[in-house]
This record gives sequence, structure tokens and C-alpha cells, in this order.
Amino acid sequence: MNEQIDSLILNWCDKHGWTEPVKRDDVWWAFQSPHDVMPIPVPVSEALNISIHEAAMATSSSLNSVAQAIAGIARQMSPAIQHLSEVAQNFAKASSVAAENMHQVTQNIAELHDQLKEKGL
Repeated sequence: MNEQIDSLILNWCDKHGWTEPVKRDDVWWAFQSPHDVMPIPVPVSEALNISIHEAAMATSSSLNSVAQAIAGIARQMSPAIQHLSEVAQNFAKASSVAAENMHQVTQNIAELHDQLKEKGL
């Protein structure tokens, strides 16, 4: 799990222009821009929140695409199979709700992380 979190943080740094990320004593440090002279702590909560949200949205998008493809195929088939189209559309709606819920959960995790950090845990 730590390797996955480290990977998410490294990807976030790369995507947001933070350079030379390094982990020291369980704290990630990086230069906020290539011309900085002193590294600063990486905002890990933000990085993880954004990365998890992006992953949830990508999953939702993939599920939605599959559901839409199934719905399109079902519309071309006999009326007896049109029920499948309705099921696929409901699945697409449910996947969107799931992504929104995942986003809320990640925000809650980030808030808890910040609270623990404030308490020195």
C-alpha cells in the first residue's frame, strides 16, 4: 500500500511541476518549480485526494462508456432485450453516484489526515 501511495505522490509531483521529489523520515519533499533553491514539503493530503479523485473519475468514465455501449447495442436489438438498455443506463447513473461518493470519502480522509497531523499523530 505504501508503494501505491508513493507512486500516487510521485505522479502528482510530476503532473504539477514539482521536481526532484524525495522521501525523508516519512515526509515527501520537492522543489515547487525547477528554479527553486530549497525543497518544501509536498502537500500529501492534496496530492492523494486529487489522485484518488482522478482514479475514481477515470473508473466512472470507463464504467459509463461500457454502460453506454451496452445501451447502444441493446437499442438495436429486439424489444425484449431493451430492458438491458434500461439496466445499463441505471448502471451508468449508479457509477456516477459512486464516483461522487468516492470523492466525498477522499475529502473526509484528507480532513482526518490533517487532524491527525495537527495532533502530531
